[in-house]
Amino acid sequence: MTLSYTTKRARRVGAGFSVTELAVVLAVSGILMGGIWVMVRSVWEYYERQHAVEEVANIVANVRSYYTGQIGIPHSGDATTTSNLIKMGIIPGSVQRSNTGTCTNPSNLCADTPWGEVHNGAIDAGGTLRVCDWVMGTSTACPTAASGGTAGPFFAVALRGLTTGACISVAQKIATTAGATGLVEVNINGTNLVQSGKGINPMAAADANTNCIATASGAAIVTFVFRLTQASY
Repeated sequence: MTLSYTTKRARRVGAGFSVTELAVVLAVSGILMGGIWVMVRSVWEYYERQHAVEEVANIVANVRSYYTGQIGIPHSGDATTTSNLIKMGIIPGSVQRSNTGTCTNPSNLCADTPWGEVHNGAIDAGGTLRVCDWVMGTSTACPTAASGGTAGPFFAVALRGLTTGACISVAQKIATTAGATGLVEVNINGTNLVQSGKGINPMAAADANTNCIATASGAAIVTFVFRLTQASY
């Protein structure tokens, strides 16, 4: 009897997996691959959010360094301002759009967030990362055209096309130490938090969650307003 069992087992092994065994192997493999993909995506998303925070910090420091002793950034509109700052090396090359053919800014110079050039389901012709002058009390978004008047002491960095999760994370990370950074306002999807009586030093999780809900188009816009004369970020 033992010889017969051994012979049958050897034949079954030699024939490979049965259909049931193969199904189990494939199911387990699928679960493992799915888990690995979720882990990789989570790590990559964390990197993108950290990268966005670091790039905003670099831009703020560079703007302040370049405009030291000056009144402020001229009212040129976000397209002209962003392209000029790229040409001057103030906006890092790491965020500059490589495909200039999709950019309508002067000299075809656009900057994008780590999430790419798509906003509202289409390529953002002006870039998903923009820098502009800011008029406290009146601005609700980076102006798209020159607003006239003299340069002011405030400027803004706008991140467009963010998912709700990215908006919440980046907004809270940048607003955590507002008192030390010269951050004076955060505008999320058209809502000025300070003007609305909300704090940004630090930003409450509830305020970030409420205002970062993606718009109907599926993308959020968060704009950080800084004082130009603040010495450190």
